[in-house]
Amino acid sequence: MEFRRSSSDRLVATLLGPPSLRWRGEEIEVPSRKGRALLYHLAAVGRPVPRARLASLLWGEARLSNVRQALTALRRLRDAAAWLEAGEEVRLSGVSDVAAFEEAVERDRFERALTLWRGPFLEGVSVP
Repeated sequence: MEFRRSSSDRLVATLLGPPSLRWRGEEIEVPSRKGRALLYHLAAVGRPVPRARLASLLWGEARLSNVRQALTALRRLRDAAAWLEAGEEVRLSGVSDVAAFEEAVERDRFERALTLWRGPFLEGVSVP
């Protein structure tokens, strides 16, 4: 997997160090902390996640109405239909530095891994 921060046709999630989400080179501003956490989680796992799992992870119990509300708000973000897929499972269409970092380490490409490292995973993020 190639990770380029300047990717123009996919969501780019930078999660090592202070996190950011970019679409077509511009930062995506997510107003709610839990909305950001939801997107960061999806970017980190890199695969579809059931809504019930997201509810449990972010709200402490299976509160599907909270997930539905968060997804409704996220769909209002710029070009969300191009990078957010929400059915029974939710996923992001994009690329993250975490996946590229893990691949570089697995392939013994440590110099490449070091170029991706900007700090601890999700540095500065907390979710109540």
